[in-house]
Amino acid sequence: KELHFDDKLIPNREKKLIYAFLLKDLDKSYMKIYSPYDKDHKWVSSIPNSKPFGLNELPKKSKTLIITKGQKDRIIWKKYFTDVIALQHESLNALPEDIIWQLQDEYEDIWINCDADETGQKVMKSFEEYGFKPITVPDKLYNAQGIKDFSDMVKKHGLVLFEKYLKFKKLIQ
Repeated sequence: KELHFDDKLIPNREKKLIYAFLLKDLDKSYMKIYSPYDKDHKWVSSIPNSKPFGLNELPKKSKTLIITKGQKDRIIWKKYFTDVIALQHESLNALPEDIIWQLQDEYEDIWINCDADETGQKVMKSFEEYGFKPITVPDKLYNAQGIKDFSDMVKKHGLVLFEKYLKFKKLIQ
């Protein structure tokens, strides 16, 4: 079956798996397409860069909010936390200040999770100025195995290691 996005055909010549994420914001819907096997068109999106995934779905059941750098990491974090959002990209611009202030009013603890690489580290440092607490994969995994994010860590080592790390960081018991 063909996949269309904003009236344009999304090529899938090799008939490989493609993921579609829907984001509803008030009366408008956006879509982000992820094609993990397509190097040239890995991501196609109509979502504005400043609209995080899950913001309008936050149940506000916890005093802790996790902000992660992508949808695949959000899925993993949601296994352990109710209140999780994902940025559209790793940048301070991905979360407008009015949203930051709103989140600061609603949560006691806000954790920011980006890649372990230099870009991710710089972004987390920027968010620290707002009182966000940084968390990323251990340096040992990044330096020895090139694992930059928690979804890759889980892919390679399973959820058990992720859970142990959350316990080590005292995020869960």
